[in-house]
Amino acid sequence: VSFDFDETICGPVDYCPFMLCLLKNHLRLGDTVMILTARMEKREHGDWYKEFNPTRIPVKEYLKQHGIDVPVVYTNHDPKGPHAKRLGVDIHYDNDATEIASCREYGVIGIPIGYDHEQIVAGD
Repeated sequence: VSFDFDETICGPVDYCPFMLCLLKNHLRLGDTVMILTARMEKREHGDWYKEFNPTRIPVKEYLKQHGIDVPVVYTNHDPKGPHAKRLGVDIHYDNDATEIASCREYGVIGIPIGYDHEQIVAGD
């Protein structure tokens, strides 16, 4: 199972705490869980985010704060579908309709998260 990071498990939207709880439940059930983020890995280290996006928290720092130890895969803005398939992901949660479509294209169950999900479901 993979989870997007920004505005899926972390962000200023009210459903993120629920999604973080869902991630923890998958772990408790023994599922293999990872974060599959479009972020650029090179921007997670050093001071890039402090200079250009000071409110941004690095993925691994956030996970550590919440006691979560799962792999983090950075797609560097590539579509997530090919990565999810290569990594053996069966289910991916994401707030981005394009990423949901990419996962579905590669046979991964894409579960849309957030308030725009009605558009994703209606478009199927």
